[in-house]
Amino acid sequence: MLQEPLVDHIYQTGFINKKYSDWTLFVQPFGLEVNVHKIVVSRSPLLQKLLNLEQNTLVVNDPWITPQGFLTVLGYLYTGHYSVQGDPTFLKSVYQSCLLLGLDAFALHVRDIILADISPKTCFEYADFPLSKDQVMDYMIHHLVQDLITQFGPIWGFPASEGYQELVQVFDHLSFETYKQVLESPSFTVPSDMERFQFAKHVCQVRSKNREQENVLLSFSSGKSGITIVRKQVQKQKSERRLWLSGALQN
Repeated sequence: MLQEPLVDHIYQTGFINKKYSDWTLFVQPFGLEVNVHKIVVSRSPLLQKLLNLEQNTLVVNDPWITPQGFLTVLGYLYTGHYSVQGDPTFLKSVYQSCLLLGLDAFALHVRDIILADISPKTCFEYADFPLSKDQVMDYMIHHLVQDLITQFGPIWGFPASEGYQELVQVFDHLSFETYKQVLESPSFTVPSDMERFQFAKHVCQVRSKNREQENVLLSFSSGKSGITIVRKQVQKQKSERRLWLSGALQN
């Protein structure tokens, strides 16, 4: 009686140990050469198309995809198991690799993992990722502060507290557009406009160390949060203009 399940044998012997492969897939720009089995990888619509065209080079133009994530999805073709875990960079790569290879069911599973992974520690890493951008924005506006309060205690009015500093670090990692949208949102609950202003000013100071200078202004328009965050325009120094006179004119 065979002791090893067929799927485990195919995965371990065929994919991990690269035995008895009948096709080499070249993945650029990673420089990957992957020995695989046509009958297995043809489960991917994209790879099946390459096989039908008798081509074996796949060019990946997606900036979110990494070699590790791509290989994980290739391994899924051998096992059909949805088990996947890792940091945001890895999860984003796996999700995008699923979309590239046309594996919708696996993509849905990874999507759920990503959305469940959004937290104070990871939200800035998902903020500009197309799949999770709206969910991250909603999380940051409505849940981020409360999660930090639950973890560290009171934040507002305690700028030296760990929770306050953690919140500053989250905003330090965001793109300007996302950071501006969250802090200016009236739904991002802060006890007062002055508290919001002081917090935004603190964040601007931290962010300006490595970026274009940013500033926060108090505003008094009805229906707004009370602050406006702007980027200061860096004025180029005007070059000194000199008038040179020809010898004839000088005389």
